[in-house]
Order: sequence, then structure tokens, then C-alpha cells
Amino acid sequence: MPVSPQDFELYSRMTGAPMPTDAMSRMQMAPDVYNFTKSFARKPNLFEKTGNLVKNIGRGAVMALGSTLGCSKCGGRSKNARTIKESGR
Repeated sequence: MPVSPQDFELYSRMTGAPMPTDAMSRMQMAPDVYNFTKSFARKPNLFEKTGNLVKNIGRGAVMALGSTLGCSKCGGRSKNARTIKESGR
């Protein structure tokens, strides 16, 4: 399992584990570091999750604001409801 010094540094920064100083501690830590770096790019990080949440909240707010403005311009009802009522369907 190939593990680079940069992988150890990333693992130490993200998990808070101390950087290994000798070869024996690197060998003991290598399986954990390898699994961590292998799955690191696959799982979304905190910034991506927060960004998606903010984006979805913003999208919902724009849709809600747009629907209330649209209803206020047509007298509180949509144009389709008025057309259906007038045509007798």
C-alpha cells in the first residue's frame, strides 16, 4: 500500500493524530492513512455540505418569494384556476 509523506501530513491535519517520526510508527499508521486518503476524495467535506445546504435554502426562498409575487399580481389566484372556473370545467 503506497503512502506518501503528504498523505501522512493530510491524515495528521484532518484527524489530529501526531505525525510519525520514525519508520516503525509510519508502518503502524500506514493502513489507517491509506484507507483515509483513499476515501478522502469520495466523501463530501463540511464545506461542500454547508454549501449545498445554503444553496437549497436560497433556492427555496427564491421560489417562495417568486410564487407569492406571482399570486399577488393575478389577484391571489393563478391564471389557470381563473380560466378553468370561467370555462365551466
